[in-house]
Amino acid sequence: MGKFGTTIPDPAGGDYGSTEYCNQSVIMEIEVKTTKGKGEGTGVIAGKTTMQLNLIAETFCQPNKADNVTTLQVTQSKISDKEAGFEASDSEYKPKNEDMCDPFRNLATGGWFGPSAGMLNSDDFTDLGRDVINETNNLPGFKMADFMSEVCKTPGGGDGWYIITLFCGKNVGKCNTKSGSSVSQSFGVATRSAMECNKVIKITLDIPGPFNIPIENVTTPVANIDPCAMSALLDCWQKAPEASTGLGFNLATVGDLLSNDPLLQEHIDEAAKEVIDSFTSNCKIIIKRRKKY
Repeated sequence: MGKFGTTIPDPAGGDYGSTEYCNQSVIMEIEVKTTKGKGEGTGVIAGKTTMQLNLIAETFCQPNKADNVTTLQVTQSKISDKEAGFEASDSEYKPKNEDMCDPFRNLATGGWFGPSAGMLNSDDFTDLGRDVINETNNLPGFKMADFMSEVCKTPGGGDGWYIITLFCGKNVGKCNTKSGSSVSQSFGVATRSAMECNKVIKITLDIPGPFNIPIENVTTPVANIDPCAMSALLDCWQKAPEASTGLGFNLATVGDLLSNDPLLQEHIDEAAKEVIDSFTSNCKIIIKRRKKY
């Protein structure tokens, strides 16, 4: 996804081996897939729409120091298109929200071995999901709200997909590829060994209450969602992009559903419904307040 970093002279001057830069890469995807209902009579197969989150965070030893990079891309297959294929937005699109990568700021820099390393705040993370979706409103022809509206209005649903990819890159230090030491002798600057830098970052989602969910390089369960309910939420978010993503009293219900052992598809689907309903309710409150005042 574009150039990752620019060439910066090595301050060590090569005196103590090949010193490279430890750069962090985070890729978050929100993926929606929809299939059209098929068949007749008793053989009818209902159409369905699924949604899932994919997240991976890694650090690499690289020869160039990475700049702070935030890019967004959308790939989609419009369900109304009769011709096969898909289209993609500009992979170098820079979101208008310059703080979009902030929820990932402490993944590595919050202390490599400390308690804050790899921790995502749940409020920041859910706000990020809302902001990423709203950012697509600035991409004519690639708005998620338009895609979900199309699915909702198509009888029986439709076949297609919609994927938002957020890329966040930055430099988090140095790594010495020829030394097993984690401390550089040049200028007394602490560096990480290649072993310490080249890794998948263990991520934990910190949810208020007794929940502490690890999501290390893992795809979240696929949830079946009501495309019309999701469309209504996205339409509302276009009018009130600042609407709260807090779950309020729904938090306990969502937590209970996702704590079931075994975790069944019906639990995942119900939890997704609770989340969408809660977000929509929060958004409608904002709209109602505006009309009142």
